[in-house]
Amino acid sequence: MFRNLLLLIVCMLCKISWCQLIDLNICPNGLTTSPSDSQWPKIFPNRFEIFSEITTDVETFEVMQLFIGLHRDTIYFRNYEKNLQIYYDFETNEILTINDELKCDRSEIQSNEYLPFITTSQYVKPSILLGFDGRNNYSMGFYTRYIGKEIIRNGIVTKKFQSCFYINQENLTINATYYLSESPPNEMYTNSAPDFVQIDVRSNNYPYTYNIIRYVSNPSLTITTPSGKSTTATPSSSSSATTNKPNKSSSVSSSSSVASEQTVATTNSSSIAALPRRCRRILQNFLLIWLDTNIDESKQDFKNSLTQLRHLVASITTFTNAKECVNFLSKIQKEKVFMIVSGSLGRHIVPAIHEWPQLDFTYVFCGNRSVHEQWAKTMLKVKGVYTDIDPICKAL
Repeated sequence: MFRNLLLLIVCMLCKISWCQLIDLNICPNGLTTSPSDSQWPKIFPNRFEIFSEITTDVETFEVMQLFIGLHRDTIYFRNYEKNLQIYYDFETNEILTINDELKCDRSEIQSNEYLPFITTSQYVKPSILLGFDGRNNYSMGFYTRYIGKEIIRNGIVTKKFQSCFYINQENLTINATYYLSESPPNEMYTNSAPDFVQIDVRSNNYPYTYNIIRYVSNPSLTITTPSGKSTTATPSSSSSATTNKPNKSSSVSSSSSVASEQTVATTNSSSIAALPRRCRRILQNFLLIWLDTNIDESKQDFKNSLTQLRHLVASITTFTNAKECVNFLSKIQKEKVFMIVSGSLGRHIVPAIHEWPQLDFTYVFCGNRSVHEQWAKTMLKVKGVYTDIDPICKAL
């Protein structure tokens, strides 16, 4: 008898404590309770693709989420300041964040981390609003109620639902109102659901709206992930560039800790969202010298090539004068040097500097490979003759 009374008191205290955490200004009627309304669409299997924009009183930005269930998902985020792609892998417990300069930050998901928000913002991810928790599991406290029909956006007839739920790990009360079209957007999907048109969100912070451009239930998509598990976080530093022009040479340096391979974001339901195979550390103790009489810093091709190389090497120095280049190279003592040289200059310069210990490898960059391959193959430090910058970047 006493034991049962004690349990009842404990349960009542827990209930009171729970209710005190909920913001009744956000959810005046408390949390939405089980079961969900029978008209609410079931996301089965647990995967979807959603393209939308978030609007508030002060900003608007794009959000895309490719949700692959319990193991992986990716979010693409873009506003007027930055572009980000964030990949979550709950099998290897890794997050990879790639910015618009293709710099990649790989970090480990800690055991106590709950990930409901888009990057460092206070906007919850679309998957949170569709009944999943921050680690892509089904949320046990998410239920919905059907409110009725409502016409929005210049005549769209929608079914209106509401859900009040609580994110315990973040002490966050969410009141979400959903507007769904009455018919599936695409009958070709076996498990297609009514199209989500809009989600109005109120939370402890401020109200915002998901204006949904496209929603696909059970799309044919996959996300490839890097192998292995990262055991330490790898922070990425901001990129900076300085340019000096002594006589006819220019020095371009870029400080960054991490670079990534090209990534692919999906634009349709049958695409593949590819994670970078690895996040590579930029070569900090190497210099890259580029010698070519035809270097023109005003040309877009040259600017594009420099951008690619900056993701790989911490310091790049360009020369149009061979004598100045050799003089610069002769004074280098501590660093190792990679060299890109035109075919016409390389034929005369490379044999003279080939044995210098500070020179690690040379890449001949020319317009006619067959003309320069004969002399280049006699030099052990010449890695190859190239007519395009891409294979040079891959070789580096």
